[in-house]
Amino acid sequence: MSGTFYRYFQNKRDIVDHVVGDLVDRIAAALTARNAPDAASNLDEYRQQSARIGESLARIFGEDPRVPRLLMFDAPGIDKAMAERVLDLFDVARGLTAAYLSHGVELGYLRADLDVDSTASAINGMILASAIASLRRPDAEHQRRLSEAVRRGA
Repeated sequence: MSGTFYRYFQNKRDIVDHVVGDLVDRIAAALTARNAPDAASNLDEYRQQSARIGESLARIFGEDPRVPRLLMFDAPGIDKAMAERVLDLFDVARGLTAAYLSHGVELGYLRADLDVDSTASAINGMILASAIASLRRPDAEHQRRLSEAVRRGA
């Protein structure tokens, strides 16, 4: 089996690179169409959209608990380039969250004085903390409660 495995991956870094790329693709797919930053036009739609995104992210990270562990703890320690890739991923996530918030401010269903960048960072921090908590308690009910807490806190 390992001979076949290494036909696709030359080393551990190559494996991690593939896993991170796959994760980015799955998250991007969850944030398209009716979950795109400009898809909601009022607060009710935004809340529904937030719930769908939370469920999608919980499902993505919950499918294999090794993925969030790899992303947050193992990958950054591989080398400087991988650490930068992970940090870049977090920057992209913050930018996406800011886009959702900016859209809400522009349409008037979120406060006009909202500090979009800081709020986006805080929301993403709550999501990351939930992913870390799920490493200890991966059960679906705990995940649901964490997702609900993030939505209420945001």
